[in-house]
Amino acid sequence: MIEIIAESSDTTDTTSIIKNNNKIFHGSGTVLVVDDEEFICHVAKIMLERMGFKVLIARNGCEAVKLFHKYHEEIIVVLLDMAMPEMNGAEAFVELRRIKNDVKVILSTGYNDSSSFFQEGEFIAILEKPYQMEDLMEILQSIIYS
Repeated sequence: MIEIIAESSDTTDTTSIIKNNNKIFHGSGTVLVVDDEEFICHVAKIMLERMGFKVLIARNGCEAVKLFHKYHEEIIVVLLDMAMPEMNGAEAFVELRRIKNDVKVILSTGYNDSSSFFQEGEFIAILEKPYQMEDLMEILQSIIYS
């Protein structure tokens, strides 16, 4: 199991952020991480790169839509935060679907009721913050091998 050891710190050494106790799943392709919290983006990027994925980072929904428009052919899944400035996750989700109707989206949220923004089947999974690498790996494996 890989655990996030620190909640947030700009000076935290990345080697102390993640502790690895299990075998890491290896995938390929590009994952778009959308979150306004720099620390969350940083840790998600480390986790995903350790699994073999390329990572694009967007700090809000507007950036996500621009990046997705440009790289939608390469992006295999979007890890989407719900509460962000400029354009929230629900609004960004609608725009991503306009670009690619079958986009695979994992909602990344600290709120328990985020799925109420969506109809059943619109997204793939919910990943509650703070999450561990094991949780992220499990969801990605189910998406890639489904």
